[in-house]
Amino acid sequence: MAKDLMQAVRAFLERRVQDPPTNASPSPRITRFGTVVVSQEGVQIREFSTENTPHEGDLPRTVIDWAIQRLVDVRKLFGPPPTGIEKYTAAVQHSLRSHNWFGALFLSLAMPDICGALEDPAEGVGNRYKKWFERYVGFRYVPELFSADDCYYLRCAALHQGLAEHPKAQNKRIVFITPPPPGMTFHSNFTQLEDGSFVQMQIDVFCDEICQGVTQWLGDVAGNQDVQNRIGELLEFQDPSQPIKW
Repeated sequence: MAKDLMQAVRAFLERRVQDPPTNASPSPRITRFGTVVVSQEGVQIREFSTENTPHEGDLPRTVIDWAIQRLVDVRKLFGPPPTGIEKYTAAVQHSLRSHNWFGALFLSLAMPDICGALEDPAEGVGNRYKKWFERYVGFRYVPELFSADDCYYLRCAALHQGLAEHPKAQNKRIVFITPPPPGMTFHSNFTQLEDGSFVQMQIDVFCDEICQGVTQWLGDVAGNQDVQNRIGELLEFQDPSQPIKW
């Protein structure tokens, strides 16, 4: 699939060079080059040069965008689309790959809510959220650094106010960083300053931990028919080209 894609991309590029648009300047300048990486995990773009001197194998970003659209059109070749609760974790992973940090964080913070409600809709929101986090994610953290209570307070502050601090949390603020260079991880660190204590989180690591918790939870409730029925009622987006399911 990747080989066929690259052949099609290069053919597209050759056609552009041989038959440029009528309104194109005599010497069009391409300033962004990169490499598109295709795998079962999705599509990633690695941008390299910023001058008109691409590396071997690099392609203009406009061509990469065209290639990605072609991949979207044939996405079913990569396997069936996610269903049920996996639609949500897939959305988190897609947000991480596209550097949509807010989307990834906000949906990750909502996952204990969603899973907790699916398992026990009658229990109070705060209790079921904390119980789910403690069981499926909390073991990864030192409670004095980041507890189930702290995650719930972060959820409340972030989703309702766009903040990373809450007056009831044991630390003043959660500070998120984007992923560092490959091979490096900076996650779950503590800093004490004059105006309070701070916890530093790496956004992709935190979201991955939530998604891993969801996967474990799915295995635990696989035999619970009530939960499976509620999963089948989750919000979904329908294809307008197909009959609408009411």
